[in-house]
Amino acid sequence: MSRQNKRLLFSGMLVVGGGLLVLFRVGWVIRSLPVLGYILLGLGLLGLLDVNIFLGGPLDKRLDAEANPLSREARVELERRVHEQGDMLHRFTFWAKVIPVIVIGILVLLALLGVI
Repeated sequence: MSRQNKRLLFSGMLVVGGGLLVLFRVGWVIRSLPVLGYILLGLGLLGLLDVNIFLGGPLDKRLDAEANPLSREARVELERRVHEQGDMLHRFTFWAKVIPVIVIGILVLLALLGVI
């Protein structure tokens, strides 16, 4: 199983597990809202939206480049580009994907509280 498929599987398991916790209202409950379920559900959705939630772990996307055989020159160039541009690219793609999820989460929370 490839690393990408493992990431998708684990993100799907987070969504299912968080959904079950929300459905059965298990975990940390604050004013009848299962906070742990929503946290796991949110992490799973971020993972499915291709945000690198496995940063620093064994399924980190940045390690995929190391699994591909490259020449020494290509590897040095890749590391240089990742170091120079990786942080800005990661920040842009992270927020472009996270902001809609945050807005939807706030709307769902307000709907559950009966505000809207």
